[in-house]
Amino acid sequence: MEQLCGYTITNPRGWTAEVLNYGATIQSIKIITAEGVTHAVVAGFDRAQDYRSTAHKKSNLHFGATIGRFAGRMGSGGFTIDEVFYPLETNDKGIQLHGGPDSLDTLYWQVADDGQSSESVLELTVCSPSGHNGFPGNVQIKARFEWQEDTFRVTYTAKSDQATVFNMTNHAYFNLNGSGSIKGHQLTLSAGKRLVLDQDLLPTGAYASVQESPYDFRQGSLLDPEPINGWDTPFVLEGSRPHAVLYSKHSGIRLAVTTNQPGLVVFTPRNFTSLSSGHCPNASDWPAICLECQNFPDAPNQPHFPSAVLRPGHRYEHKTDYYFSFDSDS
Repeated sequence: MEQLCGYTITNPRGWTAEVLNYGATIQSIKIITAEGVTHAVVAGFDRAQDYRSTAHKKSNLHFGATIGRFAGRMGSGGFTIDEVFYPLETNDKGIQLHGGPDSLDTLYWQVADDGQSSESVLELTVCSPSGHNGFPGNVQIKARFEWQEDTFRVTYTAKSDQATVFNMTNHAYFNLNGSGSIKGHQLTLSAGKRLVLDQDLLPTGAYASVQESPYDFRQGSLLDPEPINGWDTPFVLEGSRPHAVLYSKHSGIRLAVTTNQPGLVVFTPRNFTSLSSGHCPNASDWPAICLECQNFPDAPNQPHFPSAVLRPGHRYEHKTDYYFSFDSDS
């Protein structure tokens, strides 16, 4: 087994992000108020070794992990490129989630040898070999985590030696209070439409307006996942930025998210009890929210969705900014 390592990057205000080489995982983000109060805003384990525990792997919670080769669900048992069908590792319904078993979130990444890492920047690399969970192409992938003043930026880039499909995201869970429930957080989304999902949470290919529904966050709404048993919903992002704003009146912290991706999946698990009690980082109901910036789930099987094909000679680039501020900053 390779050695599990953690790295801490900081900004001039002393804010930190801790990143593990296992799964290129964001273990924590800690920000500090002008009064010197530290807030841990990402849910996860205190102990690095718990990220590779059997309980965590079986839970499918993917705390803070880098997700790929294909984020979200893909159906049809696989996908077709250039009239060639590629079967994937799937469940008994022909669905693959987040790149399949033992995907990028379970690999050990290496610190990039190009000298770009510094006190505020960490670059990690990994190679996903051709045939990995059924995907064609040897893909060289880089994850760059960096502080730019009060913005934490995540950039994913990749190149393949064969035509393949590719779609990454980060699976950080946010709770701007640091503990308890995210009920009462306010969420604003620049999204007038969402993807319609079937009973297996696969896109049907149709779009639906969010107007007058529990999915309308355009003007900002207080989160109460209870009536719909939580969100696991892909939204179609529009041009106005930031694309998402999460705010807690209790802590006075605001998170603004801007991305170059066409979609954002809002995921609010009811609890973390699928973990053993010794691993569970927050025992509250509705303990955190994922804001997964990515291409649309099942895009390779939906021709009118944005293309997810990555061809030789082309470069995949995913960029997401997380800008933190306080009520006291305004």
